[in-house]
Amino acid sequence: MSHHTTFAVSRFENRNGVTSWRVEGGLYGLRIRRNFKTREAAAAEKAALDADPRIKNSEGGSFDAATGRKVLANSHGFAGEYRRSYCSVAA
Repeated sequence: MSHHTTFAVSRFENRNGVTSWRVEGGLYGLRIRRNFKTREAAAAEKAALDADPRIKNSEGGSFDAATGRKVLANSHGFAGEYRRSYCSVAA
Protein backbone atom coordinates (compact mmCIF):
# COMPACT_ATOMS: atom_id res chain seq x y z
CA MET A 1 0.00 0.00 0.00
CA SER A 2 1.41 3.35 -1.04
CA HIS A 3 1.46 6.18 1.47
CA HIS A 4 2.44 8.72 -1.17
CA THR A 5 0.08 10.49 -3.56
CA THR A 6 0.93 12.65 -6.51
CA PHE A 7 1.11 16.31 -5.68
CA ALA A 8 -0.72 18.92 -7.75
CA VAL A 9 -0.04 22.58 -8.46
CA SER A 10 -3.05 24.87 -8.67
CA ARG A 11 -3.57 28.60 -9.11
CA PHE A 12 -5.72 30.50 -6.61
CA GLU A 13 -6.44 34.01 -5.42
CA ASN A 14 -5.54 34.65 -1.78
CA ARG A 15 -7.52 36.82 0.67
CA ASN A 16 -5.73 39.96 -0.53
CA GLY A 17 -6.72 39.32 -4.14
CA VAL A 18 -3.17 38.31 -5.16
CA THR A 19 -2.68 35.31 -7.44
CA SER A 20 -0.70 32.56 -5.73
CA TRP A 21 0.19 28.95 -6.50
CA ARG A 22 -0.51 25.99 -4.23
CA VAL A 23 1.13 22.57 -3.99
CA GLU A 24 -1.21 20.05 -2.46
CA GLY A 25 -1.19 16.32 -1.85
CA GLY A 26 -0.85 13.67 0.80
CA LEU A 27 2.03 11.87 2.42
CA TYR A 28 1.66 9.04 4.96
CA GLY A 29 -1.91 10.09 5.70
CA LEU A 30 -1.00 13.74 6.26
CA ARG A 31 -2.38 16.50 4.09
CA ILE A 32 0.38 18.71 2.71
CA ARG A 33 -0.49 22.14 1.34
CA ARG A 34 1.99 24.96 0.68
CA ASN A 35 1.55 28.30 -1.07
CA PHE A 36 4.05 30.06 -3.34
CA LYS A 37 4.30 33.43 -5.07
CA THR A 38 5.28 31.97 -8.45
CA ARG A 39 4.26 28.95 -10.49
CA GLU A 40 7.93 28.07 -10.98
CA ALA A 41 8.59 27.90 -7.23
CA ALA A 42 5.51 25.72 -6.75
CA ALA A 43 6.67 23.43 -9.58
CA ALA A 44 10.08 23.05 -7.91
CA GLU A 45 8.42 22.06 -4.62
CA LYS A 46 6.14 19.58 -6.42
CA ALA A 47 9.10 18.00 -8.21
CA ALA A 48 10.95 17.53 -4.92
CA LEU A 49 7.94 15.99 -3.16
CA ASP A 50 7.14 13.71 -6.13
CA ALA A 51 10.75 12.53 -6.49
CA ASP A 52 10.90 10.34 -3.40
CA PRO A 53 8.29 9.61 -0.70
CA ARG A 54 10.98 10.00 1.97
CA ILE A 55 11.12 13.74 1.19
CA LYS A 56 8.63 15.39 3.49
CA ASN A 57 9.77 19.01 3.28
CA SER A 58 12.11 20.73 0.86
CA GLU A 59 12.05 23.95 2.93
CA GLY A 60 10.23 25.51 -0.01
CA GLY A 61 10.85 25.88 -3.70
CA SER A 62 12.25 29.06 -5.16
CA PHE A 63 12.54 30.76 -8.51
CA ASP A 64 14.54 33.85 -9.45
CA ALA A 65 15.25 35.61 -12.74
CA ALA A 66 16.92 38.88 -13.70
CA THR A 67 18.34 40.79 -16.61
CA GLY A 68 20.98 43.50 -16.50
CA ARG A 69 23.31 45.69 -18.48
CA LYS A 70 26.90 46.48 -17.52
CA VAL A 71 28.66 49.56 -18.86
CA LEU A 72 32.41 49.90 -18.31
CA ALA A 73 34.69 52.85 -19.02
CA ASN A 74 38.10 54.01 -17.87
CA SER A 75 40.42 57.00 -18.18
CA HIS A 76 42.41 55.31 -20.98
CA GLY A 77 39.54 55.63 -23.44
CA PHE A 78 38.01 52.19 -23.05
CA ALA A 79 34.24 52.04 -23.16
CA GLY A 80 32.22 48.86 -23.47
CA GLU A 81 29.03 47.22 -22.39
CA TYR A 82 27.34 43.85 -22.20
CA ARG A 83 23.96 42.48 -21.24
CA ARG A 84 23.28 39.47 -19.10
CA SER A 85 20.38 37.43 -17.83
CA TYR A 86 19.92 34.46 -15.56
CA CYS A 87 17.31 32.34 -13.94
CA SER A 88 17.39 29.67 -11.25
CA VAL A 89 14.94 27.21 -9.79
CA ALA A 90 15.59 25.19 -6.65
CA ALA A 91 13.85 22.99 -4.13
